[in-house]
Amino acid sequence: SADTKPGKKSAAAAPKLPEGTGANVETGPITQDGKFTRLTQAITVRHPRDKVWAFMGDIEKVATCMPGVTLDGPPEDGHIEGRMLVKLGPISADLKGEADVTRDEDAWRGAIDGRGRDSRSASMANGRVEYALEEAEGDATRIEVSVAYSLAGPLAQFSRGALVRDLVGRLASAFAHNLEARLSGRETPAQS
Repeated sequence: SADTKPGKKSAAAAPKLPEGTGANVETGPITQDGKFTRLTQAITVRHPRDKVWAFMGDIEKVATCMPGVTLDGPPEDGHIEGRMLVKLGPISADLKGEADVTRDEDAWRGAIDGRGRDSRSASMANGRVEYALEEAEGDATRIEVSVAYSLAGPLAQFSRGALVRDLVGRLASAFAHNLEARLSGRETPAQS
C-alpha cells in the first residue's frame, strides 16, 4: 500500500521562490520503500489556513495550479478523471487516468489516490498524495505534503534520483506560485 503520513520536517530546502511570490517550497529526501518511491515537501503560502483549506476543497481550482494537469470534467463523489503531461529525462508521457480525493475536515488533511497510463510508451503510474494544513507564523499556512508513487514501463528507469528531484522541485515551485496567485486573486499560472 502507498499509505504515507506527511512529515513534520523537510531535510533539504529547494530554492526559494522569487521575492514577492509569497510562497516557499522545501523538499525532503527521496527514498525507496518496496515498489514505491517516497518524498516529502512543505509549501508555505501567506494566507490563512481556512482560506487555503477552502481552496484545496475545489479540485478543479487545484488542478489549474498544477502544470500539465487537465481534468476531463467536474469531480463526481470525490472521483476525477483527467491527464497529466510529464517529461522525465528524455521521455515525455501523457498519463491519462483517474483519482479519488478524500478530505478530513476535522484534521485539516486530505489525500489523492491516482493511477494513469501513457498509451504511447505503455508507462503506468500509481500514487498517493497526502497533505495536511498547519497554521504558520504571520497568518500563513504550511502545507505538509507526502507523495508515494510507482512507475512501470519506460518511465520506470527514471523514477529515482536527480531527475525526479528536479521534476518534483519544478512542479512544487510552480504549484506554490500558482496557488499563491490564485489565493491572491491573480490568474497567472506558472509553468514548470
